[in-house]
Amino acid sequence: MDIITGGPGKLFAVVLLMAGVVIIVVTIHQELQATRLQPVQARVILPAGKTANANDFIRYCRVGISKAPSWNISIRYKYVVEGNNYLGYLATLGGNSFLTEKDAQKCLEGLFGDGNVTAWYDKQSPGIAFLDPAPRRSGYRDGTICFVLAFIVNIFMDKAYYWLREKSKK
Repeated sequence: MDIITGGPGKLFAVVLLMAGVVIIVVTIHQELQATRLQPVQARVILPAGKTANANDFIRYCRVGISKAPSWNISIRYKYVVEGNNYLGYLATLGGNSFLTEKDAQKCLEGLFGDGNVTAWYDKQSPGIAFLDPAPRRSGYRDGTICFVLAFIVNIFMDKAYYWLREKSKK
């Protein structure tokens, strides 16, 4: 049986496999990018007279069209590389959204006081910087889950489909 003539499990399995591959490829890309990152002193942009407190930059809200709320970091920082001024806004290689407040706070550890912080910029694109240079390793877990689900869906969804089909003919 091939994907065209197979049951619906084949189609769903292919979609899950493709999702798993994309997730793994993005995770590998982030890890490769992390190897190129260089530290640079940065300064968080604060209102006059305000001191930096990590919790001031974390909000519980929805971003874009997402229906699921998450913990989001909204921060801006300035840094200089080879005499050029840059403005950064990314907290991690994986972006600025987190499932838990604890994860968001962990990313901003040490961001207190005068607003000086270490940022990590990409040597190939100095305009891209992050406050936390560690890639999120959950991509490997998520990709593996997609692969396992594809296997399960492929087997059991087709069996259920053909069983129901036979049952309806009787």
